[in-house]
Amino acid sequence: MINFISLFTILVIILESVSNTKLCNKEESVELKNQKYYDLKFEDNETISDIHHGRETKRGCMYLKGPWTRKCCPMGQAYHMTARTCVRYPGKLYPMVFALNYTVLERFNITEEFNFKYEKVVCEKNQGEKRLPVYPAARSFYLLKNGNLVVKIPEHNPPYLTYTPDKYCFDTFVSKTQIFHRNALICYQSKLKYAIIELSSSCRLVSCFYIMLTVVLYACLPELRNLPGLTLMTFLFCFCIAFLTLSIKQILILKKLITREFCIGLTVITYFFQISSKFWLNIMCYDIWWTFSLKRSRPWGGTQHKRYLFYSFYAFGIPFVMTSLTVALGYFLTIRHRLLPKIQTQPCFFNSESFLLYLYGPTLVLFVADLVLLVLTSVKVVKIKRDTKVVDDKEAPLSDQDTEDIRRFVLYLKLFGVKCIYWSLDVFTNLFPEGDFVWQFFDAFNLVVGFAIFILVAWKKRNWKLIKKRYKQLKGYRIYKTDSTISCSTISRFVSLDEEQMNSQ
Repeated sequence: MINFISLFTILVIILESVSNTKLCNKEESVELKNQKYYDLKFEDNETISDIHHGRETKRGCMYLKGPWTRKCCPMGQAYHMTARTCVRYPGKLYPMVFALNYTVLERFNITEEFNFKYEKVVCEKNQGEKRLPVYPAARSFYLLKNGNLVVKIPEHNPPYLTYTPDKYCFDTFVSKTQIFHRNALICYQSKLKYAIIELSSSCRLVSCFYIMLTVVLYACLPELRNLPGLTLMTFLFCFCIAFLTLSIKQILILKKLITREFCIGLTVITYFFQISSKFWLNIMCYDIWWTFSLKRSRPWGGTQHKRYLFYSFYAFGIPFVMTSLTVALGYFLTIRHRLLPKIQTQPCFFNSESFLLYLYGPTLVLFVADLVLLVLTSVKVVKIKRDTKVVDDKEAPLSDQDTEDIRRFVLYLKLFGVKCIYWSLDVFTNLFPEGDFVWQFFDAFNLVVGFAIFILVAWKKRNWKLIKKRYKQLKGYRIYKTDSTISCSTISRFVSLDEEQMNSQ
């Protein structure tokens, strides 16, 4: 398992880099014919290979040729709003260009200073983006000297939105009344998407309360702090921290109260604890499988403390290596690759392809491993129950230890089911961001997942009995301590009286 997960991440990156040497994605590149795109010529080290429908083509990386911008239609054409196609237009109507200090460049020749990509922008629906025209929502937009487009929307917070060339295209637009005007298409994230994210974050915070309440309960009861209890506590703790940091990050992003460095830190912490929680669930599935399988033929040689240390080394060590590798590839590596995490350009998120590789890839591997372990354990449980039958087909009572192990196995099955539902909804919401029903169901599940875990794990008669027992022990200890103080003071008073009587005689 360890070797497979480590090699899975490293080999895919190396093989992709060696075979394709891709440096930019499709939106940042152009398709070449004879190493040229219109009048722009590309060298071999400025191109990438792309396979589409079984045909290999070469694409040139625009950013390697200097500042570039995107025009929706080729030169001599304008974009027809109604027909959504390019029409002939010999005139020129370009946006103003500003310096990086936001001062107008009066004599800036856009056709000489910029390289052009002639293509409509393609937005990422899985990121909640919609392709919308700037006008009439905003009347003011302009280009910066570095190729970015700035859109001013007074009622928006913040009022200035900046888009890189892979998120916009500008051109002369033709309206329904055949009026030519300057406009642009941008990949805009609607306020509805922000409201959904804010609601999801709030629901996660409610769930965090119940999950931490469960962890505190286990921490306060000595009877539950055995090896299964410790692994369960650690799993819930990692799951809660991942929920908490993700919610805090999203709320701070929406409120515009987060810095780039802090956002990178929260992203890394969230990723580590997300992966770690999945490894701890894998530990729980392995431990229950070992309980019903290997312990009867080959007992563990160490104590529960040593086993927990070994489990911690596995469930914290591998995620730490994966997180370090992800940060190193995304932050310190200078090359650009579609499978590398874009930590420098997107400090608060991974891009969609690397997200599938670095998070959903290990999740899928661990999910399959957990499912196999639980199926094998269920077979062992059925066999144990069958072996307890006597001759007259009446079941003999199971031992207390077997009953407790089966109860723990059923609990792990329920937790595995809860996590499967959560991961499935997470995948669906990323694949179908515009599916309102899926988002509403996901928000509702985020709200109840913590409470569901609390009911499954903590809300039990046995735990209530242990709480009462613990309360009586603490109360008895305080009474005993008080009685002991009174007794000691009384004895000392009698001793002092006896000494006074002896002295008087």
